[in-house]
Parts: sequence; C-alpha cells; structure tokens
Amino acid sequence: NAEADNYYLSQSSPGVDAGDPHTTVPSDRDGNLRPLGAGYDIGAYEYGLALRKLVDQSGSVPPGTLLRYTIAISNTSTNDVDNAVVSDTLHPYLEYVGPLEDNVGGGGDYDPDSHTVTWNGTLAARKITYIAFTVRVAERTAAGEIITNVATVNYTATNTVQNTVSAKAGPRYVAPTGDDDANSCLDPDSPCRTVQYAIAQALAGDEILLAEGTYTTTGGAVATITKSLTLRGGYGADWTYDPRVYASVLDGQGSADGVSITGPATVTLDSLHIAGGNRGIAAVGGNLVVAKTWVYSNTGDGLLLDGTAYRLDNAIIARNGGAGLHAIGGSAGRLRHDTFADNTGDGVTIADSGSTANFTNTIFSNHTTCVNGGSGTTVYLLYTLFDGCTTETTGAGTITVNHPVHGDPDFLDAAQGDYHIGASSAALDAGLDAGLTDDVDNDSRPKGVSYDLGADELLIDVEVSKQASAAVVNTLQPGTRLTYTLAATNTGYVSLQAVITDYLPAHVTPTQFITWEVNLDVGGHWQQTLPVTVETGYAGTLTNVVRVATVEGARDAYTITTLAQSPHLLLVKQADPTVAWAGQPLAYTILVTNTGNLTLHAVV
Repeated sequence: NAEADNYYLSQSSPGVDAGDPHTTVPSDRDGNLRPLGAGYDIGAYEYGLALRKLVDQSGSVPPGTLLRYTIAISNTSTNDVDNAVVSDTLHPYLEYVGPLEDNVGGGGDYDPDSHTVTWNGTLAARKITYIAFTVRVAERTAAGEIITNVATVNYTATNTVQNTVSAKAGPRYVAPTGDDDANSCLDPDSPCRTVQYAIAQALAGDEILLAEGTYTTTGGAVATITKSLTLRGGYGADWTYDPRVYASVLDGQGSADGVSITGPATVTLDSLHIAGGNRGIAAVGGNLVVAKTWVYSNTGDGLLLDGTAYRLDNAIIARNGGAGLHAIGGSAGRLRHDTFADNTGDGVTIADSGSTANFTNTIFSNHTTCVNGGSGTTVYLLYTLFDGCTTETTGAGTITVNHPVHGDPDFLDAAQGDYHIGASSAALDAGLDAGLTDDVDNDSRPKGVSYDLGADELLIDVEVSKQASAAVVNTLQPGTRLTYTLAATNTGYVSLQAVITDYLPAHVTPTQFITWEVNLDVGGHWQQTLPVTVETGYAGTLTNVVRVATVEGARDAYTITTLAQSPHLLLVKQADPTVAWAGQPLAYTILVTNTGNLTLHAVV
C-alpha cells in the first residue's frame, strides 16, 4: 500500500525471490534475514515466512527419550496469512506423545495412520507463531540409527533437525518370531530374532532373554560372546519364566559351537538347551557361570574351558561325543548339583597343571571313565553318585572322593534324553546343603528330607486347602452351624504318608485341633467335611489353619477366615429431673448404642 507509505512486498509481488543471487546484504531494512525464501527479494524489504524447526535435545539420545519439537514461524510481512497449513510427518522411529500446542489459538491433531501432525491457523503479521509437540524415540530403535525431522508450512519445508540414537542399557528380548531390522531388542513386544544380533546390541552387563524356540546360526557359533552379559532362556511368548515348560534351544546344527566365549568377560548362561553342535560351550579365559542348563548331543565336548574360572550349578551334561566337561589351562571350577551322563568321552576331564575342580552333590552315570584328573590337577568330589562307570576316577592328579554313593539314579527316560530322577533313585535325599535353593527346572530345593544329588530335585510336594460353607455367619440365634471342607492333593512324584491337622478357631465347638493320618498316592486326593457350631452371640473373626506334614518331607498350610456377626443393642432412657413437682417440665433422653459388629436399621 504505497499510498499509506507501506512499501513492504506482498506475496504476489514479482520482486519476491527475483534479486541478485550474489548480493552481500544479509538483512533487510527491518533487520530480517535475507533471503527468507528461495532467493533474495528486490527492494528494501524481504518478504516471507521465516521458518525454523527446533528440538530440545541435540546430538545422541537413547531409546525411550522424549523430544520436544517446536516449529517457529515468523511472518515478516504486514499481512496476516490466513488458513496456514503446517504438516509434520514423523520419522518411523518416533512415537507421538503430544499434546499439540501453539501460542495463537490455532487447531490441529495427529493422524496415526499417516503418522503426521497437522496444524491450521492464522499467522499474524509481524509476529512469530510457535507450534510445539512431544514425541518419544521408540524403545525398539537400534543404536546408531539417525532420526531426522522436517516440517512444512504452506508446503515450504523447514530446516531439518537430527538426532542419533545411542545405546541404552537394559534387558534384550529375542524370539524366533522377532525382527533384527534396526531393532534395539529392548521392547518385549518387538523382540529381535537372532541371539547374535542381540549380543551386538547389548551393553556390558545386560541380560538377553530368549523366548522358547530353536536358534541357529550361519557362523561359527550360535552365540559368540566377548563382553560381560547374561544369556537366559526358559521364557514363553508372553515372557513368563518357566524353564520346565519353555525350552530355549541353541542348535549348532552339527558344525557350529553352541556358545563361544572369549575373555576377559563375565558371562552367565542360564536356563538354556545347548545341543546339536560341535562343542556345546567353548570358553577361553574370563569367568563363566552355567546354571539350569542342558548341554547335550554335541559332536565334541559338552564344555571345553581353557583358563576359565567357572561355576556349574544344576547343569545336565549328557550324550556329547567328547567329554562332558573338558577343563584345561589352569581352569578353576566349582560345580554343584550337576548330572553327567552317557557322554562318549570321560564324564569329566581336568587337565593341565594348576587346573582345579570342586564337585558337590554330583551324578556320574554310564561313562568308561567318570572323572579323569591329569598331572598337577586337583579334583575334590563331595557326595557323588557313581553308576555305570567302568572306572570311577583315574589320572595322575590329586583326586579326593568323600561320601560316595553307588546305585541307580533311576532316570525317567535316559534313552530319550530325560535325566530327571525317579522315585527309586539312589540320589534321593543323599546330598547336603550346597547353597542352592532350586534345581534345573527352577523347582525349590530340598523337596524331601534332604537334598537330592544331581541337577534334578525329585518333586515331593503336597497341597492342602480349606473352604467354609459361608464367609459370614450370624450368631444371634443359638446353634449357628458352619461347615469346613478340607482337601489335600499329592502333586509330586512320590507316594506320601501324611498327617493333616486342622487347628480350629476359638468360639466354635468342637475346639482345639483334629488330626487325620492319610496315605496319598501320586496324584491322590483326600477330602473331609467338618461341621462346627459357632458360639452364640460371638462377634468377630474366626481364623482356621490347616497344616499337612509328610514323612517324606513335603509340607503345606492354608488359612481361612470367616466373619461372625451378632446384632446387639444397648437401650438407655433417662429423665431429667429424676424427681419432679406437679406442673414442672420433664425431659426424657433415649440413648441407643449398637454394641454389635453389624450395621443395624432400627425403629425407635
């Protein structure tokens, strides 16, 4: 509007973006930066919308980080821009959190289908409009991924902001149905697919959790580990842990090792099945813990450890083509509750001067030589079951055997690879407390009178329960009856001689306790009803406890409570004064008190 001395350019002016591209003038008459558009404008004033995209955190950010994006729009003209459209399509690794906010009262929303934030409003003349919202870096995003973001204002792009995803500590999730593509493995709902990829994503000290299924490789090992971490299997698809039910199998397919470890690193292998490969576990140096793990049907040694400090707890090492355990190079081991069975080579070979191994509560079954200790080695065996060994111990090393046991371990089905022990096992109750409170299946120890030898604790268990005929009883009338139903079930694998004792609550008849002696076969069930009479007028809680104890060592208890209600009223009437003359006013006071434990609806 030149007549009003307004010499600012309009959007339709031919001078917009038409200036000399080699100009050295960095700003216009009002101090606005030049250029604001695709090129320099002709004249004293630069027309356009100055656009800038901002992010509150620059550089590297870990998965799960909240980022605040701000779009700043400066309308440098003297005219409002009506019906402006701002559009921001988010990077695939971003999750919209919101809310969408501005400083001018515009409107907008997020469309999850297109993954786009859209805003509409008026860009006031000579004003800066701010539009902001929050996003989250998806938990599954792998380290090293680059996240970019750019918005458009009336189809003109802003500058691009960028973040690089950094590594984040935390449990990693792996499942055969997972996806390794740009995946951090941190989201249990978006697990990775291969063990080796998860190891690459993990930081030192992380846990890698494996859902049930079989994991293979095209390399030299299903899992090659050079950093400290824990590899734990035994999880269902919903990440429920039960190693008896869910088998996480590392299958070397005849040529690859199951797990290859190079120290220095501290590695824990827990609740795994390592099978079908060359060597089950091969480690050089470092520290290794193997717990609740099956190592079987490998063509070479089950475990080959070279200069490694190791611990084997609740491991089953069976049917390998070499030794069950072959420890060399000064390896030092502590082994508790392990089962070595049907390996083609020695059950255990401890070789090289300085190598040591201390065994407690071990089963050796069906080997030509169960324990071979080479020159300069030290092997100590405490509470060991030997069965089917042509030679129990041999070698020039120092081998000490204390409290040996000889007999049949009574494996449930060794021919099919089931090395759980049966009810007639010589390993039953033959061990001592070695500091472990669970077995290879995560069942608690001990189940019987004492600790069983080997990786499996025979399940000796009983469950007791009790029900009452009513949760609430009214004791106003005499003779109120309550019937208890007691039940006991043998949930283990051994017949039980049980004593069941019901400790009745006070305020019932009969009182004190009642005892039954019961024989419970495997899977057997016992049930008994017991009627009692509740004390008239009693108000309070009736607590009943039933306990079961067996000769075989299984125990259980159950507590049930019943509420006894008794309605009681205290009615008092008073006169004031207590002595009155004729014609004198007299006031009566009626006081009603609920002295029972039940809400009453009274008429006075």
